[in-house]
Amino acid sequence: MAGRWTSLALDSSDEPHIIYQDRSNNCLKYAYHNASGWHIETVASYGDYQGQNPRASLVIDSSDHPCISYYDYEGNDLKYAHHDGSGWHYEIVDNSSEGVGMWNSLALDSVGRPHVSYCKWNLELSRLEGLKYAYRDDTGWQIENVDLIGAVGSYNSLALDSSDYPHISYYCGSLKYAVWY
Repeated sequence: MAGRWTSLALDSSDEPHIIYQDRSNNCLKYAYHNASGWHIETVASYGDYQGQNPRASLVIDSSDHPCISYYDYEGNDLKYAHHDGSGWHYEIVDNSSEGVGMWNSLALDSVGRPHVSYCKWNLELSRLEGLKYAYRDDTGWQIENVDLIGAVGSYNSLALDSSDYPHISYYCGSLKYAVWY
């Protein structure tokens, strides 16, 4: 069963790039189309986590390379992967507690640095515990708490404005909106 939990982005030639869950092979896959047809690669494998969804977000950078944020079930952390044209490179964005990174949304700022909104999930208590925001600067990943009241953070979406400030819509019993200046 391949094709669940998709994220789509178009490159500068309007060619599609898609990430999706392949439940049959327990992995996150990346597919893209160009003049020679469709190409498919495995980005991350999930070992024994059969049926888990990677909850990933895809954007295309200014060089038409894919950038992906995703929840890693084996480490229970948020990861960032980018392809530089020759191979995939991986970083841990946040592993500060169990279950960070579910329901994430990725955006790139005006100079190509990644920004991610994501929720914190308490695995032991099986509940949401907050919405977080991370961005990478010259010193590494910086992490901020956005909303830590109640069951917040699922189903979030991140956009950056023309000044690279984050705007996040998210669910917390109702629709909420947060902006940082």
